[in-house]
Amino acid sequence: MLPLTYVVAILIGLRRARQARSSNHADLMFTALGLIGLGLLPQGLYRADVAHLLQVIAPAVILLLLATHRAMTGYRAPAVLALPVAVALAGIIPEARADLGPPIRDWFGDWQRLIGLPDTMAGDPVADIAIALRDATRHGEPVFMATTWTYSPILVLSGRYLTGIQPVYAPGVMTTPDWLERNRLALSAAPPRFLVVATGEWEQEPAEKLAPYIPDIVKAWRREFTLIRHENSKFRLLERQQ
Repeated sequence: MLPLTYVVAILIGLRRARQARSSNHADLMFTALGLIGLGLLPQGLYRADVAHLLQVIAPAVILLLLATHRAMTGYRAPAVLALPVAVALAGIIPEARADLGPPIRDWFGDWQRLIGLPDTMAGDPVADIAIALRDATRHGEPVFMATTWTYSPILVLSGRYLTGIQPVYAPGVMTTPDWLERNRLALSAAPPRFLVVATGEWEQEPAEKLAPYIPDIVKAWRREFTLIRHENSKFRLLERQQ
C-alpha cells in the first residue's frame, strides 16, 4: 500500500508542477516525499517487521498531513493519498505501542534522558555495560562482542567500535573465503583487549553459534579472556589476561 501511495504522490506533484501557475510548485513536496519514502522503504522491508517499518515511516506521516491540508484548502486530488496512508498507520500503531510508548508523556524529561545516555539509565543492563566499556577503554580502542545477537546500542552508547571486518551481520554477506581471510587478518592486526559477552552464553553456547565464521578464534579467546572487569544481569565485560 505504501509503495503505491508514494508513486501516486510523485505523479501528483509532477502534474501540478507542470501547470503554469508558479504557486503550484509548492506541490512538488508531494514528489519529494514520494521519492524519499520509496528510497527509505527497503530499510523498512529488510526484516519486514514493525520496528523496522517505524524507522522509515516519517515521510508517510508528513504526506498524510500535507494531503489533508491540501484537500481542506481546495485541492481534492491529494485526498486519494490520505486514506491509504491513514489506514496503513492505523494498522501499524497498535503493533508499535511498545516502540512508540504512550502518547501522553514527559517529552522534555525523555529528551533529557536521551541526550544524557548512557549515564541517565545506568540501571539498564545495556547502558550499564556501555558505561563500563567506555570507562575501561580509550576512545577509538577496538573491542569485540561475542554474542549471538549484536547489541548495537552498547557500541553507540560507549562510543567504541568493533575490530575486524565483521562478516557476520547476515548470512551470505561478506562470507566468501577471501572476505573471511581479510577478517582474520584484521582481527590479528588489531586484536581486542576487551570482550562483551552475554551472561550464560559465553560459557554454554558453542563457538560455532557465538561467531560462526571465526569459531577457532573464539575458542582461543575463551582461554585468554578470563578476567571479569564488570558484570550485570545480562552482560559481562571480559579483559584479556596479559
